[in-house]
Amino acid sequence: MELHQWLQFVFIARLNALLEGNLPLPSASGVYPMAEQVFGEDDRHERLLKIIDAIDGVLGRASQ
Repeated sequence: MELHQWLQFVFIARLNALLEGNLPLPSASGVYPMAEQVFGEDDRHERLLKIIDAIDGVLGRASQ
């Protein structure tokens, strides 16, 4: 499974299920470094990388 598929069908789906179930979110994500490596310096993915970075940040702050 490629990263964009995993993001759509696993990562986002899992976060949605946790939110809908009013369950605790993970205390960390760490997806950004992998996304940065996979999507690289392609300007078409700049917005996606910013969103993934924001999600990583929110999940990291949620544990504090």
